[in-house]
Amino acid sequence: GIRVTAVDASPGMLNQLRAKLTAAPFESLVDTHMGNVVEIVRSLSGPFDGIISSFAALNTVDLASFVPEAARLLRPGGALVAHLLAPGHGFGPVARLLAIVRPKATIEQVEIDIRGHRLTHRLASRDELYRRFFDAAFVHRDRSWLEPVVRITSLGRFYVLDLKRRDGASAPSTGSIDEFP
Repeated sequence: GIRVTAVDASPGMLNQLRAKLTAAPFESLVDTHMGNVVEIVRSLSGPFDGIISSFAALNTVDLASFVPEAARLLRPGGALVAHLLAPGHGFGPVARLLAIVRPKATIEQVEIDIRGHRLTHRLASRDELYRRFFDAAFVHRDRSWLEPVVRITSLGRFYVLDLKRRDGASAPSTGSIDEFP
């Protein structure tokens, strides 16, 4: 009975989702949108109980534009859970370990090739992203017990931001993510 709004920039991923839904009894509960995440989110109306970003989608999104829209869409107390690539993603085990032990207070950009399509991924520590973009509208949900498990099992390749929208919060736009070193 949960309604889902699925957003993806990949037509192939949405086609796979639609194919799975045709065999499911809950196809009518899922609304799909293809395109730029920020533009689509701007066109939606809430309130939503939660937003989930999986497989590092937010590493490619202008968070300064996305966060105010996410805060607008979520009901007070609503959850935003994001799986993000960590600064050590794509590096060897020693470099990933160093990124876990000594996270940098910067946002790094790396180019990733996915089947011939070049994508710019922005990598930063969980704390740095929270401080720069999410702090005004969201609080960390108490999942401190989960953090070491995620770091160890991911070998420093990704992390999870588990946030709750502040009551009465509206996130200010802080400019483009590209303005940050």
